[in-house]
Order: sequence, then structure tokens, then C-alpha cells
Amino acid sequence: MAFRFNFYPEKENTPDNTDVQDVAPLENTPPKPKAKLIPYTPATVVTLFQTWTEVPGLTPPLSYLSSPTHETPSDLDAGVYEGGFTVWECTLDLAQFLKRTLPSTPSTILDLGCGGGVLGCLAQRIAPSSQVDFQDFNSDVLEKFTIPNFHKNCYLSAESAEDRTTMAERTRFISGDWSDLTRLLHKTYDMILSSETIYNTQSQRKILDILVSHLHPANGVAYFAAKRHYFGVGGGVLDFTELIKADGRLECRTVWSCEAGLKRDILRITHRRETRSSRGGGGARKRPQTHHTQ
Repeated sequence: MAFRFNFYPEKENTPDNTDVQDVAPLENTPPKPKAKLIPYTPATVVTLFQTWTEVPGLTPPLSYLSSPTHETPSDLDAGVYEGGFTVWECTLDLAQFLKRTLPSTPSTILDLGCGGGVLGCLAQRIAPSSQVDFQDFNSDVLEKFTIPNFHKNCYLSAESAEDRTTMAERTRFISGDWSDLTRLLHKTYDMILSSETIYNTQSQRKILDILVSHLHPANGVAYFAAKRHYFGVGGGVLDFTELIKADGRLECRTVWSCEAGLKRDILRITHRRETRSSRGGGGARKRPQTHHTQ
């Protein structure tokens, strides 16, 4: 039996019902799934006769499956299902931010806890020569949601058959728990993108370890979008920034905020300056402007 978990203290103050999550109890969770590569075979992906939802404000349009086929009793079931079949609000926040700020130069990109893969698909469009890894806890999410979305938005949008073949070869889909990912990830990534993944304090250390180990020390940047606090599990932006500060190996700052309703932020995370300098990071780079939405 799942219990209700509100991002708002009182349901009647919630702008809509999309942010009221149904979360299963934490006790008696099964063993974490081992990381594995999920095969992508373009010829077997069906996108016709499906209903799609467009991400607002993106040109050219980017869309995701409106009703992916899945069976889960709740929005979150700790250790079983981590909410990947829903495109959460902060994903849309980060997509809007990235369309204005993402450079076309990153060669390796990781969409961490990708869900529908909206962020990875957008990044692949902006930086078409990049290698993109999509990672989610659940293999079902990748097979039934992420891969169809990637196929429609990226693979079928490529200009030639040769481009499609190259794209399929350099794109990977990885399932499994964050504690087991290192053996399958690239050594480093120029960019790591993530949304609504720091809601649980028990998982934040795993995320931090991935960032420290796999974000390029000289020029890597990560963008994390999340709510400042998630009622019921204690995670959120405030806890994660405190963890980063206490650990001392990375630095982060807020580059976008929404103060209306449920407070949401986007964090920009890099290795500390002294780490970048000692590993050939070069001089200081221009910082992006901080944006606020009221």
C-alpha cells in the first residue's frame, strides 16, 4: 500500500495535482538493480499511432510519449520504481534554461536519472556531434519511454542515413542503481544534466560521487534542476548544496530560480577552481547570468 507524499504541505495549496506524488514505503526494498546497457535497435522502435506531448517553448518542437505503457502502483516506489515515466516540472524548467545557455561544444553528455530523456534529447539536438548517455534506474523506463522519445526527436530528425547510423552508434542507454554505474560510464563527461533526482537524501551521496568521479575536472559542468525541499523524504536543493559544501570537492551556485508557488532552482556544478587549475583548467571563464522567475 502506497502512501501520499505531497510536495506542498497542504494539497489544497498545490497549483495542480502533478506535483502530488504517490510514494510507496521505504521498508523491505529489494536489492538495487545492477547497471547494464539497454540495446537500441532503431528498426524495432514504433512511433506511429502514438500520442505525443510537446515540451513548451522549444523550436524545433521536442515531444515525449503522452502515455507510455507501464504498470506501477505509485509515482515512486523506493528501490523498485523511481518515477521515470513522468516528465516532472523541473525537467521543463531545465529544458527552457538549456535552450538559452547550452553551448554546442560538449563532446560527452550524461542525462542522469533521465526518465523520458527530454534533457538528453535537447542536448543532442543542440550539440549534434556529441556522445549522449541516457541513464535511468529502471530498464522499463528506458525501453518504453526514453528510447521511443530519442528515436522520434533525434534519430528520425537526422539529416541522412549516415547521420542516423552514427547517432545510434554513439548513443547509449544505461539502467541500474547509481552505486553501480562507474564501470559502464565514460571516464569523464563534459556535461551532466539531471532533474528531480535529489529528492531523497539517501541517494544524494551516490550522485555526489558520480559527479566527483565523472564530471571532467577541467571544463566539465553539471546542471541540476530540483525543488528546494521535497516534503516527506527531506531531500531537495538545500540539502544537496549543503552536502556539496561539506564535501569540498565541488562547487555549485544557483543560476535560475522560481519563487512563485513551489520554490524551484537550477544549480550549476563544477569542480572547485583549485582542482581545475591543478589539472589544466586554465583561466577563469565567464559565468552565466543568474535568472529569477517570480
